[in-house]
Amino acid sequence: MTSTIDFTVTDKMTLCLGLRKTSDARAAVLVEMGTNYGGSGKFGFFAPGQAAPDIAAGLSGSSANPAAKVIGISSPATFIASAKFDYALNSINSGRLRANSGDFSVLNVAPGEQAAFTNNPIYIGARAGNSLQFPGNLYTLTILGAETSAEELAQLEQYVADKTGVTL
Repeated sequence: MTSTIDFTVTDKMTLCLGLRKTSDARAAVLVEMGTNYGGSGKFGFFAPGQAAPDIAAGLSGSSANPAAKVIGISSPATFIASAKFDYALNSINSGRLRANSGDFSVLNVAPGEQAAFTNNPIYIGARAGNSLQFPGNLYTLTILGAETSAEELAQLEQYVADKTGVTL
């Protein structure tokens, strides 16, 4: 867990992770803003379990907590995952997720109006209180309080891939 990080000045966020998922036995938190990502102005990055061997990134808004998913990442797997969030869009495109520089998947519903992210701790590898522990290794995590261009994201993903040992 980090101490409180203030993202209240931005409505955009970019995350990039290099990780190895070693088990699909249970759902797990990779990165989560606040004690859980429910409630407006937060995000979450998850590794769902057996029922759905995939990864998901969610964005909590005023009317919903939608998620975007990349399906079919069964364990064991080493990969790069990237998410881009933009509350200003207030559409399914407000949250986008991809693995290994592939195509983006989008949110299942619009999150609802939200002015900016909140001021919360960031939990890494587990939910607050030490539940939903991630079974694997998190090699690299980058969180930017801004949206990146396609070129900037490609450079960031290549850097994370190099550190993680993944070929894009």
